[in-house]
Amino acid sequence: MTRRSRSLRPLLTIAVKEIAEGVLGRKVICGALFFTLLLLACAFVRSARYRAETGDYQARVQAQESFLRNYAHYRRLSAVARPVIPPAGMEPLVETVVKDRDLLAEESFEESPLGDFYPRFDFLFLIATVGSLLALLMSHDAITSEREGGTLPLLASLAVSRWQILLGKWLGALASLAFYLLVALLAAAAVVAASSHVAWGGLEWGSLALLYLAAWLYLAVFASLGLMISVLSRSSSSAALGCLVGWVALALVVPNLGPSVANTLLAPPPVYMVEKEIDRLLGPEREEALAQARAAHAKEGLSEAEAWRHGRMEGINRGFFDRAQALKDQLTARVERQTRISRNVSCLAPYACFLFAGTELAGAGISRQQNLARLLGIWRTQAEAYIDAKLERMGSSRRDFGYDDWIDVSDGPRFRYSEPAIGMRLEFAAPFVALLGGFLSLFTLIALLAFARSRIV
Repeated sequence: MTRRSRSLRPLLTIAVKEIAEGVLGRKVICGALFFTLLLLACAFVRSARYRAETGDYQARVQAQESFLRNYAHYRRLSAVARPVIPPAGMEPLVETVVKDRDLLAEESFEESPLGDFYPRFDFLFLIATVGSLLALLMSHDAITSEREGGTLPLLASLAVSRWQILLGKWLGALASLAFYLLVALLAAAAVVAASSHVAWGGLEWGSLALLYLAAWLYLAVFASLGLMISVLSRSSSSAALGCLVGWVALALVVPNLGPSVANTLLAPPPVYMVEKEIDRLLGPEREEALAQARAAHAKEGLSEAEAWRHGRMEGINRGFFDRAQALKDQLTARVERQTRISRNVSCLAPYACFLFAGTELAGAGISRQQNLARLLGIWRTQAEAYIDAKLERMGSSRRDFGYDDWIDVSDGPRFRYSEPAIGMRLEFAAPFVALLGGFLSLFTLIALLAFARSRIV
C-alpha cells in the first residue's frame, strides 16, 4: 500500500460514514422527504400553469392571424401585428423572471432585481430556501457532535489528521446532498414529462442537467457554511443557532439590501411623470401638429390620403413617436444602471447568485431578454421592408389607394421565437456560478484553517 493510499483511506472511511449517516439519518430523511414533496407539488402546479399559458399563446396567435386575414390595413398593422411570445420551455419548473413587457407598466423600481424573491414558487426558490436549510441541517453538528461525544480525541490517537477528518465529513455531506437532490429532481422531472402538453427536447433536458449541477454547488456552499460554523462552535446548540443566523443573513437580509441601496444611489424619475410627458407628446401636441399639416396640405390641393402617401404626414407623426421612444429609452437606461447596482449588492450573498445562475441556465433570465431582442430586431426589419414594398406596389397599381384600405399580408413574415442556446445560457450564468465557487472555497478554507488551530477536546 502506497503512502498516498494510506493517507486517503481514513478520509474515505470518514466520508463513507458521513454518507451513511446523511442518507439514513432520521432528521435528514424527514427533511429530504419534505423537500421532495414540495418539489413534486411545484412541478404539478407549474405544469398546469404552463398548459394554461400555452393555450393562451395559441389563442392569441390564432386571433392575430384571423385579424390579419380579414381586417388588416396600414393604420392597424402596427397596433395589432405584434409578436406573441410563447412561455419558456423550462416554465414547468422555473419562473421566467424577464418577460416581454412594457417598462412603463411597472409601478415601482424599488424592488429586487430578481422580481419578487419569495412569492414565486418554483424549483429555484425551493432549492434556495428549503434546500439550503437541509444542507445546514446535515452539516451544522458535523464537528460539534464528535467533540461532545468524545470521538475527536479517539480519531487523533489513531493518527488521523485534522484535514482528513474535516474533508471526509465535507465530502460525505456533499455526496448525501447530491443523492437527495437527484432523487427529488428526477421525481419532479417525471411529473413534468408525464404531462401531455409539455414536450421537452434536448435543450430542456440539457438545461435540467445544468440546473442540477448549479443547485448542487449552491447546496455545497451552505454545507460548507454549516461545517465552518460547527468548527467555530463549542456545542451543537450554539452551532444550530449560528447556522440559523447565517441563513437569515445570506438568504433573507443581504439579497434584499440591493434594491434599497440602488434606489438610494440612483433613483429613476417617477414613472407617472414620464407617462404624463409621453401622453402630452402623443396626445394634444401631436394632434395639433397634424391638424396644422392638414390645413397646409389642403391649401396646396392635397388630400389627407395623398399627404400620408407622400410621407409628409408620416414624417410629422413619426417624429412625435420617436421623441416618446427617446423618453422611454432614457428611463430604461437609468433603470438598467439601477438594476446593475442592485444585482451587484445582492450577489454578496450566495442566495442571489444561485437564483441568477439558475434563471440563466433555464433560459428564463437576461439571456432570454437579449435573445428575444435579437429575434425582434430581425423580424421588425423584415416586416418593415415587406410593408414598404407592399404599399409601394399597391399605391402604384391603384391611384385611389388609402391607408385605410385592406392589405393582403398572408405572405408576410411571421415572428417565430426560439429559445436561447445552451452556450448563451452558460455565458450569462458563468459569473454567478463563479461567485458560488468563490463562496464555497471561502467557507471551506476558513473551516480548514479554524479546525487546524482549534483544540480537539
